[in-house]
Amino acid sequence: MVRKSLGRSKGQDTEQDQVKRRYLDEWTQAVNAHGAFGRWRQAVAKNPGEIRDILLQAAGAATTA
Repeated sequence: MVRKSLGRSKGQDTEQDQVKRRYLDEWTQAVNAHGAFGRWRQAVAKNPGEIRDILLQAAGAATTA
């Protein structure tokens, strides 16, 4: 899953960001526990330049699993 947030303050980790990551973690665990949708991982990019590396890392992990 790739999700992009707009309108964020640069360099600040807000309480709302922390809550979103907790729910993302909970959702990811639930999907993986269900088992019918493959194995899901989560990652958060703080800037668009990180997205490519995150996707390459996930693709590498998928091929070694």
